[in-house]
Amino acid sequence: MMPFRFSKNLFLPLLLLLFILPFGYDIYRFYSDMDIQTLNYVSETLTILFGLLYFVYLQKSFSFTDKSIQDNLRLFVYLLGVLYLAVILAQLMFTPSYSIADFPFLPETISSVIYSNLISNIAILTMVPILIVMKGLIYHKRTRRSYFFMRSLVIASAATIISAVITRSRFSLEFDVNDAGIYNDVFLSIVIALIFLQAFRNSWITYLSRKEKVTYFFISLFLFWAVYYLYDFSFKFSVLSHSFAAGVFVNITWYFLVVYVLFCSIYLLLHLPTARVFDRKMQELASLHDLSRVISSEFDSQKLVRLLTEMANKVINADAMWLELYRQNSEELYIASSQNLTLKETTDFGISGRLSLSEEILQSRKSILLNEISKNHPYAYLQEWKADIASIIGAPLISGSGKPLGFLFAARKYRFGFYPDDLAMLEAYANQAVIAFDNASLLKESFEHERMEEELRIAREVQQRLLPDKTPQFNGVAIEAMTITAYEVGGDYYDFINYSDNKLGLIIGDVSGKGTSAAFYMAEAKGIIQSLSKTFDQPRELL
Repeated sequence: MMPFRFSKNLFLPLLLLLFILPFGYDIYRFYSDMDIQTLNYVSETLTILFGLLYFVYLQKSFSFTDKSIQDNLRLFVYLLGVLYLAVILAQLMFTPSYSIADFPFLPETISSVIYSNLISNIAILTMVPILIVMKGLIYHKRTRRSYFFMRSLVIASAATIISAVITRSRFSLEFDVNDAGIYNDVFLSIVIALIFLQAFRNSWITYLSRKEKVTYFFISLFLFWAVYYLYDFSFKFSVLSHSFAAGVFVNITWYFLVVYVLFCSIYLLLHLPTARVFDRKMQELASLHDLSRVISSEFDSQKLVRLLTEMANKVINADAMWLELYRQNSEELYIASSQNLTLKETTDFGISGRLSLSEEILQSRKSILLNEISKNHPYAYLQEWKADIASIIGAPLISGSGKPLGFLFAARKYRFGFYPDDLAMLEAYANQAVIAFDNASLLKESFEHERMEEELRIAREVQQRLLPDKTPQFNGVAIEAMTITAYEVGGDYYDFINYSDNKLGLIIGDVSGKGTSAAFYMAEAKGIIQSLSKTFDQPRELL
């Protein structure tokens, strides 16, 4: 059996029909002054179907999950603005009035009937996507409990709407057992409790940048004011006079918006003091990720050291940074790359006869943090090299085999310029630098090995060409020959010499040594023997 599929082309006509039928009933009820309970239930059912069908239409036609947090927040503000604008225009056009002595509230004019229908449906058309947007925010970093509480809220809200439609009584939250509205109060209290639980689910705020947190905090203050006055300004009398279902839906949504926006404002305010630190951590993670990507794709040592200091300084934000490396096969240090050092400071690096900061780090094999370098400090000589150094951090670059490769330093112009977090970040970059250098070294060795293998392969081919490609036929004697070298090439040698007087010369030799050098000697020996064999035909004389 084929599953039933609802064409999206039918959604809009059905939505229009579900809008027209309750609207026609409201006009009939206004002019006839009749209130038929069965027709009331039918009208309420049509309104509920309108909301459900519109929700399904949005889910099928638009993707809210693919949008970023920023896009969803902009959509939230846009929908709220559209709702306010529509209400203002409708009020100017229809100037509604209601009899509030009765419950539900009764429209006093036909324009009020039209206004109630328009506002009720506009509320559904804007608040359903607002709720979908809020669901996306709540589901950010979701868990199983997120789904459970959201479904519980939907079920409790549906129960509240159905109870309100059946009892057609006010929400008082007095829990009077003799009042039919007690069911409304029970369900509504459950809804409010679940709304407060959902209001704590705003982890999306954590991942905003500091600038976004500050911006959204001030926007949230305006939004809270706008949402708080939304019910009295837009829905207080109009929606309930049209439909209990729409009125309860709007009421619950309004509670949800007020509580959630309030909690978001408080959460944003609490995050502002630590926003800068969070941004720093995110920048550090992004920078380390970029460095890891560079390490896997860049094997030029000169580019690596330059990128390392550049990327590290973007995060640590030091006044100066430099990378010291040992020269190859030497214990002499030199500045391989630097940030904010002059050419003179780079060339004048290293002061003989002074206590070396690098030596102390090398001896302890631990990073160092100096937050106050003064004239009497053991490392005061650094100020002779660079006068504006007041605090400095340094980390060693030590390979996996324990071999020191160099040191990474950062300096600032003011005292107590660094924190332990800065030192930890510098160590992370130093470790990444070690990995980069090891990778570059391994790749270089791999290329060298491949080059040698290719050279040996070519040498072996040349050697094979120097040996006879076939054995000669001589007086019915079958002759076979074979040589196997220990390496790609070697010094094993044999050859045949055909003399004119029906003689066959056989030469067998083994050049001293192995590898390419033996092969070269073998080629030289072949040339000499072939040259002398034309003159001498006796083995003793030839040798």
